[in-house]
Amino acid sequence: MSFKIFLVFLLILPVALLAQVNKVKHNSKAFALNTKAFKLLMTSSARDNILNRQIIKILDSATIIEPTYNSAYSNKLRPLLSLKKYNSAISVVNRMILNNPEDLNSYIKLGVIYESYLKKRNLAIPYYKKSYDLALKNVAQHRRKNSYYDEVVAYMLMFYKGKVVAIEYLNKISSYYSDTKSKKQIEALQKLIESFMDDSESKKNVFNSISTL
Repeated sequence: MSFKIFLVFLLILPVALLAQVNKVKHNSKAFALNTKAFKLLMTSSARDNILNRQIIKILDSATIIEPTYNSAYSNKLRPLLSLKKYNSAISVVNRMILNNPEDLNSYIKLGVIYESYLKKRNLAIPYYKKSYDLALKNVAQHRRKNSYYDEVVAYMLMFYKGKVVAIEYLNKISSYYSDTKSKKQIEALQKLIESFMDDSESKKNVFNSISTL
């Protein structure tokens, strides 16, 4: 995965991460377990099945202590998918959605599991659409004070309807912003989306995101 494409997948992370920073104070034991798993994820190979099972076990302990700890649930996904435990991964994301129905990233991840791992794009589409609808809602709520939320919509469209439609959206909204910062951000995102390989394998890289938060 190229550095440019990695940046695209990082774009949406602040939505989920900031929500946790601002609203959640974690149980200290659960946080310590999630941090331990995070360190193992950062230094291990995704193909190490023994370590994958160990990481899942650690994170299971964290989520037993704190059942609403979405970062710990999210960190289970890479090892679960590496072990081809797709139904377990789906259950994990559904729990994340139950904990935080407004987290766009969870719907994208669920869609990618169906599309890229189970090869069932028809089942992925409703989740991509949900993330897109939530992104549009955020644009309306923030009244286009800056381009960030429109950029998130373009990111969601990349999964939902493909990069051509995402780029068309960026071209459309560019007229709404006159400040130099927004124009540069929109232009940079467009270049990143243009470099994105719009296929199932590339979409799997959304699971590279891990966190201690």
